[in-house]
Amino acid sequence: MLYWRKIIRRSLAKFGIKISRVPKGIGGNAFLDMRMLLDSIHPLIFDVGANVGQSVEYFLSVFPAAEIYSFEPSPSVFEKLQMNTAKFDRVRLWNQAFGSSNTELELLEHNASEWTSFLPPDGLNRRKVERRTRVPVTTIDDFCETHGINRIDILKSDTQGYDLEVFKGAAKTFLRGAITLVYCELPLAKHYQRESSCADLFNFLVEHGFSLVSLYDINYEAGVASWTDGLFIHADSRKYGNAT
Repeated sequence: MLYWRKIIRRSLAKFGIKISRVPKGIGGNAFLDMRMLLDSIHPLIFDVGANVGQSVEYFLSVFPAAEIYSFEPSPSVFEKLQMNTAKFDRVRLWNQAFGSSNTELELLEHNASEWTSFLPPDGLNRRKVERRTRVPVTTIDDFCETHGINRIDILKSDTQGYDLEVFKGAAKTFLRGAITLVYCELPLAKHYQRESSCADLFNFLVEHGFSLVSLYDINYEAGVASWTDGLFIHADSRKYGNAT
């Protein structure tokens, strides 16, 4: 484990990223870090790529009064999401996807639904596509305008290689400084054709005023580092709370 962490640190150092433990326990648990950084008892959370609701449980464990908007494009997985979150009054669900434009795309659904993506599998991902489903895609910018949303406290995105397209569709929201924290999956190896890389995602967020808080839980496949999760904070976050 320590060997691979050294490799990751050296690789990220090429992009000017230095990873080290900082005070107050930052870097141990992403959800606890969000609670520490975001001074709000009822944040608005966008759960993009909600799957069956795994993240909802984690978010509510640290933000019991949060308002969570969960987005899941697969109709069959969405049914499970509805069942799993029915007991939560402050969770709202949408059976749709986000991307860089308003369109309709073919969703490549895997038997293991957490690997479902708009992108064909490649590299380390040898999982079989079980079915193809046409689903609606909109942008975060248009969704926020339609629903009168002025700020997003936490944007969580886990869309299996499609996260950069999701971010591009939130360009206006990012430029307004209206997103405080971003929590997303960062690929460390190839899993899909045309997927956004770790460097692509990092550079986009840095260019829009974000800094990396920490990386969490490096996952391994076939003897190599496969992916990790990253938490980013906007430089102007204090306008929405007491983030430090």
